[in-house]
Amino acid sequence: MQPNGVFLVHAGRAEIVSTRAWLKRTDMQRAAVQYATQSGPLLLVDGKINPQFDPASRNKTVRNAVCVQDAQTVSLVTTGTPVSFYQFASLLQQRLGCQSALYLDGAISTFYPAPFLTPQVQLGPMLGVVAPVSPP
Repeated sequence: MQPNGVFLVHAGRAEIVSTRAWLKRTDMQRAAVQYATQSGPLLLVDGKINPQFDPASRNKTVRNAVCVQDAQTVSLVTTGTPVSFYQFASLLQQRLGCQSALYLDGAISTFYPAPFLTPQVQLGPMLGVVAPVSPP
């Protein structure tokens, strides 16, 4: 489902852009990116729910996303129960104040809040959250 997008981190800032916008960036702009992953669809763009989502959709599954509230605040979110794209986007918009959000995948993903759990399956691509280390 379109549009899909790219979550990226550069110069200490996070953002989500459409894949189309990413492809228009210069080589220099792309080289400055420290981390990026592409997925889709975009759930929220500029604080608005993707207009392709049907509020009455019965297509529900466990879903997860990366959400950018502002350039310094990012959330990784997984639902505990099956939801539609519209329900998920609404939650991210209203409860977390996300300005942009990118669907990562869904029921095939796992969430391991270390140190409480250990992976029970082999993992592929991985996003992690770490605390900055203060200099001694």
